[in-house]
Amino acid sequence: LEEIHPDVNHNHKKNVFLFLKKILKLNLNVKVLFKNFPTNNDHFINQILKSEIEQKKIVITKSASTELMNKANFVLFDMISTGFAEAINIGIPSFVFGHRYHYMQASKEGKIINDKLEKHGMLFYDIDSGIQSFNQLINNNDKFIESSKKIFDEFKSINSYPVSKKLFLEKMDKVL
Repeated sequence: LEEIHPDVNHNHKKNVFLFLKKILKLNLNVKVLFKNFPTNNDHFINQILKSEIEQKKIVITKSASTELMNKANFVLFDMISTGFAEAINIGIPSFVFGHRYHYMQASKEGKIINDKLEKHGMLFYDIDSGIQSFNQLINNNDKFIESSKKIFDEFKSINSYPVSKKLFLEKMDKVL
């Protein structure tokens, strides 16, 4: 399994943090709750966003993601993940600041979904496109939700059992 090179990943995280910095400079009443993976260290975010953390515009937390999402107006991910699917399932406007590396690793079907997410402004690969998506949400939250509804439903359907869980498990028992 080929993984993204650590230097490339480091640069991607830097761009995500610079995106957050730009959002905060828009002077909206936005507070960022940042949840890092437990294996990652917070030094890098502390370095780039030091003043924003000191001003409490960004709060680093270890709370459960699903607990945080219910308190959020929107959620930003740095890659498409199960957390992204969870946010969609609970109806929170969600963005992914993705990396082209992950797109290139996706299956044909995955690329189709990624293309749709990008078209709807839910997935972007650079800071400027992210600001456009963020402004789209801020300027008309209802329109953003409405225009994203179709892709939300499609994404949810591909992450669901094709049959009931009980029936699926019964069939698996017969196969095994």
